Amino acid sequence: MSAGLAIKIDNQGDREGWSQIIEAFGIQEVYELPGLGVPFPNSIGIETAADIANFRAVDLVVVQPADADLVQGTTSLLAFEHPDEAIYIFGGSQTRLNQSDVRNALADFIYITAGDLYPSQAGAVVLWDRYTKAVS
Repeated sequence: MSAGLAIKIDNQGDREGWSQIIEAFGIQEVYELPGLGVPFPNSIGIETAADIANFRAVDLVVVQPADADLVQGTTSLLAFEHPDEAIYIFGGSQTRLNQSDVRNALADFIYITAGDLYPSQAGAVVLWDRYTKAVS
């Protein structure tokens, strides 16, 4: 199973959190949506999640907390079956995902019912869920 990330980086806190997640879960692909931060080294800049299709044909999974006011998921993470290969898409702590970020993206939209999480925290939860479901 391989996974990649598409993320919006808002600030230094987001960057540090994501750096740890990327390293801990061995993420090889990082696509960055427009945000306020400095891009990661070797990341690929994209304007919308649908642009990922220009680089790689893979399942896209959009993740937001349940109380997100912009892009809302339709499937709970608890019930979600992770694709073998996927790129998970997260907003930023200050710049949540909006409809223009995910327009025209053929994606699964999932939500986490864990209150208000920072995007990197949501990333850790989703990737841990993916890992544990794969090994069980």
